[in-house]
Amino acid sequence: MDVIQQARHFTLIFEQITPHFRTPSVAALYRVEQIRALEQQAQSISTTPLMELAGAAAADWVRTHLPANAPILCLAGQGNNGGDALVLARLLKQAGYPVTLVLLGDAAKLPA
Repeated sequence: MDVIQQARHFTLIFEQITPHFRTPSVAALYRVEQIRALEQQAQSISTTPLMELAGAAAADWVRTHLPANAPILCLAGQGNNGGDALVLARLLKQAGYPVTLVLLGDAAKLPA
């Protein structure tokens, strides 16, 4: 599966789950076997396309709400949210924003 297919696959799984979180009902939403099946599907997806989607969504928000010359500070930790911040910084830099990226944590512990 390429990155786009993985992202679409994740989106389909996510769309199956999210409508239930919008309901005020306290009743059980899924049976245990349903949760396990959804978790199994989600585990087969690489986090890279998810980070690309999150970073792209954040970059879209910035481009919509801030002027093109607005200075941007991205703080990136070592987890998946840090990966989202790296994607955001890359996309905004490519779009011409003045970006400062600060990596928090031990750079030696980052995946390659």
